[in-house]
Amino acid sequence: MDTDHTGGKSRGANDASASQRPASDPPCSSVYLSPAGLRTNTGPRRGNGVLIRGFNSARGTVTLVALCLVLVIWGVLATYLALTTRAMQLSNRSFQSELSHQLAEAGIEEGLRAFNRNDWSDWSNSGTSVDWTLDTTNKRATATIIYPANKFAQGTTATVKVRVDNYDAYSLDAPWISSKNYRPNELVGYNGTWYVCIRAHSNQSPLNMNYWVPESIPWQWNAAKTYVADDLVVDVDNGTWYRCTSGNSGRQPSAYPAYWQSLVAIHTTAPAWPYVATGQEALLINGGAFTRLTNQNSTWGYNYTWRWRSGPTYNFDDVVYYNGVWYRCLTRHTNNGNWTYSVQNSGAGYWEPVESISAWNSATSYSIGDVVYHSASARWYRCVIAHSNQAPSTSSAYWSDSPLLSSEWNANTQYSSNDTVIYGGVWYLSLQNNNRNNNPATDTSRWIGANTTNASYRWNATSAYVVGAYRSYGGAWYRCIVANTGRTPNNTAYWTSVLDQSSGVKTGTPVVYAEATVNIGDGTTNRTQLRAPISPASLFPNAVAANNNLTISSSGGTVDSYDSLQGTYTSQVGSADTNYSAMLVAGGSSTPALSINNTTTVRGYVAASPATSSPFAPQASFSSGTTIKGPSSPVSPNVDLSRVSRSPFITNPSIQSTPSGVSLPVPTSWPSSTLSIGTAGAVTPSVYEYSGSFDLSGDTLHINGPVILNINGELRTRGTNGKIQVNSSGSVRIHFNGRLRTANTTGSGLNNTTSDPKKMIILGTSSLTTHQHLSATYPFYGILHMPNGTLSINNSPHHYGAISANSVSFGNAANVHYDTSLRYTAIPGVDSAYTVSDLRELPAGEQATMP
Repeated sequence: MDTDHTGGKSRGANDASASQRPASDPPCSSVYLSPAGLRTNTGPRRGNGVLIRGFNSARGTVTLVALCLVLVIWGVLATYLALTTRAMQLSNRSFQSELSHQLAEAGIEEGLRAFNRNDWSDWSNSGTSVDWTLDTTNKRATATIIYPANKFAQGTTATVKVRVDNYDAYSLDAPWISSKNYRPNELVGYNGTWYVCIRAHSNQSPLNMNYWVPESIPWQWNAAKTYVADDLVVDVDNGTWYRCTSGNSGRQPSAYPAYWQSLVAIHTTAPAWPYVATGQEALLINGGAFTRLTNQNSTWGYNYTWRWRSGPTYNFDDVVYYNGVWYRCLTRHTNNGNWTYSVQNSGAGYWEPVESISAWNSATSYSIGDVVYHSASARWYRCVIAHSNQAPSTSSAYWSDSPLLSSEWNANTQYSSNDTVIYGGVWYLSLQNNNRNNNPATDTSRWIGANTTNASYRWNATSAYVVGAYRSYGGAWYRCIVANTGRTPNNTAYWTSVLDQSSGVKTGTPVVYAEATVNIGDGTTNRTQLRAPISPASLFPNAVAANNNLTISSSGGTVDSYDSLQGTYTSQVGSADTNYSAMLVAGGSSTPALSINNTTTVRGYVAASPATSSPFAPQASFSSGTTIKGPSSPVSPNVDLSRVSRSPFITNPSIQSTPSGVSLPVPTSWPSSTLSIGTAGAVTPSVYEYSGSFDLSGDTLHINGPVILNINGELRTRGTNGKIQVNSSGSVRIHFNGRLRTANTTGSGLNNTTSDPKKMIILGTSSLTTHQHLSATYPFYGILHMPNGTLSINNSPHHYGAISANSVSFGNAANVHYDTSLRYTAIPGVDSAYTVSDLRELPAGEQATMP
């Protein structure tokens, strides 16, 4: 069909296809880009009935092409801008998310810092400020951390809120309060003196000795002690005083009336006659005189345990009561009526007031928890913030005149239903009243741990709860205060972690919350919440830890583990749960840092620092006979490489200074080469000092109560019966700055009869090579920590506990049985700290209430 180019019909749909067009007539445009630049087709072209030729034909084409290019470029730019905007948004969100996480972690660290130092004061640094507020009623510390403008990026602002529940859980004071219910063995402060509860009660003044005794006297009956006539004790099973009527050992007063006479009361002022009913006895303490009261008469002058009188022979550390003051014997002597030896003449070197033990010294640096007696104010004090040269009487910010109210489980304390204690790193809830001497870790009928898997005690988002319900959540116990379903225990409107104790104290698990909010200039916001329960830091997490080299030279030894809270070592041998958790670690840079040269069996793990070149393998060497396995390791090979690490974890805690104490007499002056120190049943340790080499050559030092012994020199035991022995009621922490030398002589060494490693702590500060020859006579139950010394262990002793030193070598078989309970036990004498036991980001359904 022909086409009328001058104004007839337009070209039909099937007319002149592109294949029929001349080659000079491009289908789109006469303008195109070439390597030479902008080109124009000069040939004839039909368009809209007009024949366009030469330059004029190119102008319209250029305009059209330009418009096309603009549209194309605009489309590309729009797509690019959309993509870049989206990328920027994602980048901002990623930045916000990462920043909010980091700032929330910073909030957790700030809460942990304040908790560890017990310092809740405000502070600022480089424009960043922290404002702390204490809510003593709800036991909650809160803070807001403000960062300066443009701290992180232009237009970005950030705020962190911190909340610490039970901020005083490990530092609660224990002043006597008349309205509280007290239980046996609880400690209180009253008028500058510390008292121990001996009978459950309320509203009884500490001056009433039927319910309280001064903390320093030996009041509690001890099954391991031999008693003689007229000894006075309390049987904590019934809170009753008894007078020994016939010498005995191991016969509990409440069960053996033939050996003990119960005392219905102890009076400090004369009661009305008749004093007691027929067949009963009471005691009157009036000044220095003790009077036995019966229905028939009152008899003065009996030689009761506490009463000073002329005539008897007194030994070092004997405690007597005279004229309203307690005294301790400094030098063994017999009075025989000589005024020189009278307690009234205490300056003569034979007696001293008990209160002078642990006297405050302006030159001593004190750590949190240290206890001193300040003679100028005649009061006991406890350090609450580490410091030096702050007098207790004028520095209340650093000292408290009340003892520490401990949340640690005590076997002699009587607990009631819903009381909480911490034991073995776990918080437990008491399920019964009259709960005494029942181990929380094993007695599931009386205690339930916050780590329980029992669904009936764990919080569940779908369950309905009534007021008063107790539930565990994230390692802590909570009590419902408003009925609810699905409300998280982190919400303070419905739950509280501050629990009422039967003693009248409010306390619970300390938990840190941190919420970080980040705002960017474009209006987007990101918020992160973290939750972190606090627990004592692990100070001795390894069986043997060496800062440098650890070497085992001889064969036949076994390194393994057990948990002293769950029973004896023997009962746990082969247990998959407790017997394969020992760690041998060495942090030295030499090769090998850790060397096991013979047939030693390790049930657990080994770790050594990595080599400095690829493949950065742990610097450890094992002989062909070495065995390192776990409970499920294959039979072959002997060394399970999955239990060999190049990441040794060595805590290396610093050793603290200690308060001054009483000078121990020279061993050669001890009666019968034996000396007994420490007060059975005491809560506050007695502090002793010795200057020079403390050489027990055939001499025995008995530890009968909590003791701190400072030795300015060498600690040595040798010869028959040359030993330090911790008896059933004792515990000892020994500081020394010389060598440690314990010879392999029958009957000598370090004998901890309690079999509890936490009851014997040996701390050495010397950098000398330290030789440790532990006697084969006694296994060593304890902690041996010498961060600066080289420790050589010979004679194949069995060590139950933990060893830590700069370098350690076993000349004979290594027999070390690590007590895993040390992983979550605060050890006195070293820099104890609290750490995060769990860190978790809270999802939307479990968000916490923040300030």
